Amino acid sequence: MHDRRIQRLEVFLHPGRSSGEAARTLAQDLRSIFPALEIMIQELPEARNRAETVGVFTVPAFALDGAVFAIGVPTEDWLVQKLRENSRRGESE
Repeated sequence: MHDRRIQRLEVFLHPGRSSGEAARTLAQDLRSIFPALEIMIQELPEARNRAETVGVFTVPAFALDGAVFAIGVPTEDWLVQKLRENSRRGESE
């Protein structure tokens, strides 16, 4: 399965909080599954402006190509499935 050429996953979180660290760990695990996926950890409060631009109102939150698609910490299986679905949609366009 090939990933769409350019995808950016942004993970918005508060460092030091357990949910934020769980989101960070999940994002790191995705690197081996989706090597072409650009993964950016956006730590609040430093990334507040970016969070507002994307529409993040609570953390942790996951945004793909600038659109929020998960709030909280999803399971790895769910997140992988959603990323693969998005990749397939991108390939068919």
